[in-house]
Amino acid sequence: MQDLPVLSEIEQVLAEWIPPAASVALAVDEQYVRYKPGEWDIRLRPGDRVRDGSVAARVLQLGRRIETDVDERVYGLPYHGKGYPLHAPEGRRAALVVILPQQYPRLAQRRVIVGRDGDVWHPIPVEDIAWFESYDKRTWLHSRQGRFTTVFTLTALEAELPEGMFLRIHRSFLVNIHWIHRITRDLHGALWMETRDPLAQRLPVAHGCTRRVREVLGF
Repeated sequence: MQDLPVLSEIEQVLAEWIPPAASVALAVDEQYVRYKPGEWDIRLRPGDRVRDGSVAARVLQLGRRIETDVDERVYGLPYHGKGYPLHAPEGRRAALVVILPQQYPRLAQRRVIVGRDGDVWHPIPVEDIAWFESYDKRTWLHSRQGRFTTVFTLTALEAELPEGMFLRIHRSFLVNIHWIHRITRDLHGALWMETRDPLAQRLPVAHGCTRRVREVLGF
């Protein structure tokens, strides 16, 4: 068990972005091993079985991020859950679940994104992130603090980042408009976007995103 993620080791990181209403649970295989109650307490205990229909059960089964409402038939109280798969030793599965009231406002204006480098988590202010990139079945963020992975997909990030700050330029790239240095055309007429120092990078603008890019940036 000592090689598995321990909730206490990442509570400081979680405190950067979850509200006081949230409870947090860590499930490994078929049971919960840690539970930190918040204002919305569904009264889990270490050793409780992960029940079918719960967010933890879906994350463990599918191995990907899940966000959904769960009705009171599962744990006696309805909740809105955000679940994240965690790395675990071979043959084991782990899931971290943030538990909120169903009526709680969605966190649609994230000011911090937690990036991961191995077993270290870094809360990164969104204004320090130049772009997000999807490749190798993972999402990467490129920031002043470095390059890290994040649990969010580009689609999820589009919905939760501050409105008007990030622009989808390609199915694989989501760019912070405040980090754009210039936009150019190549010999074939395709647009390329260049980010500014110290994270200078040339990124392609997909043909299907060109119209939206021009509308948002006004050129």
